Amino acid sequence: MSLLSRYMFRQIAVATMLATVILVFAIMLTTSMRLIQMIVDGGVGVGLFLELVFLSMPEFLIAVLPVGVVAACLIVYNRMLSDGELLVMRGAGIGQLRLAVPGLVMGLIITGLSYSMTLYFWPVANREFRDLTAMAQSDVSAAFLQTGEFNAIGDSKTVFVRDRNPVTGDLSGILVHSTDNEDQPITIIADRGYVEDSEDGPRVVALKGVIQQL
Repeated sequence: MSLLSRYMFRQIAVATMLATVILVFAIMLTTSMRLIQMIVDGGVGVGLFLELVFLSMPEFLIAVLPVGVVAACLIVYNRMLSDGELLVMRGAGIGQLRLAVPGLVMGLIITGLSYSMTLYFWPVANREFRDLTAMAQSDVSAAFLQTGEFNAIGDSKTVFVRDRNPVTGDLSGILVHSTDNEDQPITIIADRGYVEDSEDGPRVVALKGVIQQL
């Protein structure tokens, strides 16, 4: 490309990056609330949260990159037209096709990036994202048990936890009401407890408590 074409391409590239960053952050603010909830509940560390956000980036970029390059081309060409730069270039004998080359090249680059994201990076990142999300949600206390609220687990269990130790994860002030057997509902009230893994998945172990059964 000529010096003028490289100048225009550089302007479009910078505008594309800025537009892409702004759009990605706008989308992330509306779609990452479920990830932020993991931190609010105290069950997921900041490191894992950032890793999940990074793995979700290809999905955002697939939707944002085409919009970003279109917005960048409109902004750059409109600015150059209003500043009179395009008029000067046309007066110097530069044709319309040559003026469009920087935008077309950037469009081809974004097309290649979008294909690579769709065909390789997104499937790989999405698979890793699902694995990490499942691992984070395997902790019942982090995924479901919000302190100070009655948490419905399935259709037959309700769990209340007064407090949770942020360091050890131990629970205090536990109430569990189960209607697995509708004729004999069970209520468990315990002073403290914890969550452990079992063959059937994570379970709450209650200590120093009583069982009421009708």
